[in-house]
Amino acid sequence: MAIIANLTVDQGSSYVNTIDLQDSNGLPLNVTGQLFRAQFRKSYQSTNLTDFICTVTSASGGNISITLTSDVTRNIKPGRYVYDVEMYNTISGTCTRLREGQIEFTPAATDPIGGVPIIDYAYRRVGHGTPETFVTAFPGYSYVDLDSNTLYYKMTGNSTTGWQAFVQL
Repeated sequence: MAIIANLTVDQGSSYVNTIDLQDSNGLPLNVTGQLFRAQFRKSYQSTNLTDFICTVTSASGGNISITLTSDVTRNIKPGRYVYDVEMYNTISGTCTRLREGQIEFTPAATDPIGGVPIIDYAYRRVGHGTPETFVTAFPGYSYVDLDSNTLYYKMTGNSTTGWQAFVQL
């Protein structure tokens, strides 16, 4: 059974949470060869999700970390969400939920976008910098990076990933 642990993240800030895994005897769980995934979404029924970056920091010590970049957190609407962290083995097909709970994003008083506005038109967005891991959109949207004069198209996903550079204008 997963351990319930509620998290709090400041909008616009980087976030790292280190998880120490233990076996049934309370010793560090060796996670060599295991893969990890973690996501959050507004509710369990929501299809719009965001992935954490999962990193094994010590395989023999059973330490992993889940991370959100400031580019990701600045685009999250403040409020409560649900999350979980899973360990899975692609060879055996086993999957174990390690952690779950609520994750609360607290609002920032300072503009979390840092004063760089994204101009939002119907199915078209314009801004500064690459949209990958920064701009949330559905497939079919386009984005123009004003810094590099590059046109991007949103090819997959409903979050901040799945953008593909199409042409330099």
